[in-house]
Amino acid sequence: GSLGAGKTTLVQGICHGLGVTAWANSPTFTLINEYVGTRNGEPLRVYHCDFYRIDDPEELATLALDEVFYGDGVTLVEWPDVAEEWAPDDAVRVKITRIGANERRLLATLEDVGRRRSASSP
Repeated sequence: GSLGAGKTTLVQGICHGLGVTAWANSPTFTLINEYVGTRNGEPLRVYHCDFYRIDDPEELATLALDEVFYGDGVTLVEWPDVAEEWAPDDAVRVKITRIGANERRLLATLEDVGRRRSASSP
């Protein structure tokens, strides 16, 4: 979604549902925040990424994205287009459209966005 569409608010709701007790703030300047939630009574890592300021995918090479995207946790990404080559095959893309001052439309799709990485990996 566009600026102000509610991406961070959606992430906060998902984090709450995953048992994260810390307040999820947008990591615009830190790029990735890590939280701990729970799944079946066990600790669950929840990563919140915000790649709004990234123009070139090469800028992401210094981050531990393999752990973030392929580790045993949940990863939530705002502005994901620049990181698609790291996206797993089972990534769910959520499009947020603002249709009113306090109303949004969410469209969730399971896309094979990780195919490019798989095809280009040695």
